Amino acid sequence: MAEVKRGKDGYQLNGRMFSSLAQTYVETILSGVVPCLENAVLSLATIENEAAVKEAAGHYASQMHQLVKFPAEVQELSYLHGKCEAEALQVYMRQSFKDENGQYQHQLMCEIAEQYGNLLVKNEDVSLDKCRSLLRDLSVILETNLRGGAYTQPGGYEIYTRDRDQVVMQLQASPNKGVKVTQAKFSSAKLIAPGEKGRVGLTEQEKKVTEEKNLQVEKLLRD
Repeated sequence: MAEVKRGKDGYQLNGRMFSSLAQTYVETILSGVVPCLENAVLSLATIENEAAVKEAAGHYASQMHQLVKFPAEVQELSYLHGKCEAEALQVYMRQSFKDENGQYQHQLMCEIAEQYGNLLVKNEDVSLDKCRSLLRDLSVILETNLRGGAYTQPGGYEIYTRDRDQVVMQLQASPNKGVKVTQAKFSSAKLIAPGEKGRVGLTEQEKKVTEEKNLQVEKLLRD
C-alpha cells in the first residue's frame, strides 16, 4: 500500500500522488518558470478527480450491467441503483483529492443519474416488448376461433369473453413481465386482429358489458 503523506493544509497524498506532484514541480523548474506549489496541487487535484469520476462512474455501470436482469420491477431497479450508487461514491471518495467545493462529486452524481435514466427507459422498452410478445403467443386461440367463425355463431360472444379472460389471466400469471403489463390494453379491439372486430357480433347491451369488463381487467392488471 502506498505511503500516505500530508500536505501543509492537511490533505493526504499517497506515494503515487506525491510522485506526480514532485514531477510536476520539477518540470516547472526545468521549463524556466518560477514554481508554485499551489498551482501544482491544483493541477494534481484536477487530474486525480477527473480520473476518480471516470472510475466511479465505470464501477456503477459495470455493477448495474451485472446485477440488473431486464425487464425488472421498479422497486428492484431502484434498490440496485441505490446500492451501486453508494459503492460508486465510495470508489470516488477513495481516489478523489481536494474536491473542496464538491464539483467533481456533483459531476459523478449527474453521470450516474443519466445512466440510471437510460436504464429506466431500456427497462420499459424491454418490458413492453415482452408483454406484446406474450400477448401474441397467448391470443392464438382468439385468432383461431375468429378465423373459424366460432364467435359469430349463437353464443359466440360468451365463448369470446371466456377466451379473452383466459388470455388475460395467463398473461397476468406469466413471470418477469416488468413494468409495462398494463399498456397491453386488453380490450376486445386489441385482442382481435385489426379489421376483424366486426365479426364478433355484439348487441348494444353486450358492448356495454364488454366495456365494463375491459375496465375491470385493466384495474386487475394494475393491481
